[in-house]
Amino acid sequence: AKLFLKAYLNEDHTWSLQLKAPRKLQLVDVKGVCSPVTIKNDQSIEPLFTGDAVIFQGISPASLTSFIVFKMTAYSGGCNAGLSFVLNLPIYNLPEYRDKAILQNIISSRERFFQYLLLLLAEGYEDADGSAAINALVRDKGDHMLSSFEDFPLLEELVRAYSRAPKKIDRIAKLVNDLQDTADGSSLVPPEFEKIWGAFLSLRRGGVGVDLRSGGKA
Repeated sequence: AKLFLKAYLNEDHTWSLQLKAPRKLQLVDVKGVCSPVTIKNDQSIEPLFTGDAVIFQGISPASLTSFIVFKMTAYSGGCNAGLSFVLNLPIYNLPEYRDKAILQNIISSRERFFQYLLLLLAEGYEDADGSAAINALVRDKGDHMLSSFEDFPLLEELVRAYSRAPKKIDRIAKLVNDLQDTADGSSLVPPEFEKIWGAFLSLRRGGVGVDLRSGGKA
């Protein structure tokens, strides 16, 4: 059927996603609904039978997706059978900032920003010392939420990454830059982190070594 999707920006700054086909679909005794996998907004596929588009309204940039779930029912001789499946369709006119919107949607608070940072920093360590970041994430399994800069061993973990796995700093730099490119994302990066982060960038540009045994002093 060569179905495809096209995104359109609305006046209210939400997006519409249109599901189209190059020609009328010809399906006999078949009904169905479909929806992007990121939202609950089932729409009938009947417009495709007349050459029109199926339109999904009020979508956020982070929810724009090429994955569409279909729920089809075929009727024959008084019986019917249902089938559900997902198609990954060509999609056009996505906003350039969609990836950043997705990131911001995932990291929607300062707590989540810190948690994501700790996961990045802990990744790949096999020794006991390297698990400090993960321990910080899982030490409280009740109602307590890690909520401030002081709750996280970020200075220690950043020093460790700088010394042992510099590529982790590259990933953190991309994370911070992507968040700071949007007004809402910038608010998720705390000033106290920016201060330490700036010091790390200066060290890196200057090629200064970091000695963990000296407490992280250059």
